[in-house]
Amino acid sequence: MFSRLRFGRLRRVASAPIHNAFQYDIKNRISAISGGDVTEALNKAIPLQRHAEPDAIASVALYFASATSSYVTGQVHVVDGGLGS
Repeated sequence: MFSRLRFGRLRRVASAPIHNAFQYDIKNRISAISGGDVTEALNKAIPLQRHAEPDAIASVALYFASATSSYVTGQVHVVDGGLGS
């Protein structure tokens, strides 16, 4: 059991903010409190100057779920538009 956990196909996708309804709700709440557009401020910090589209994140997750990635283990794939660079 330990070897299966230790050497399993554990992978993770780490993303920047995603352009979706959940993020839009957060933006509205924080913007109302701060009095400014937090999405605009955050996008300025992201080198690609925008939130991720859901398809960009989904394509990485599909890769990890596919047979193509059968030899990939213990990886974190960062999809952040360069924010963490």
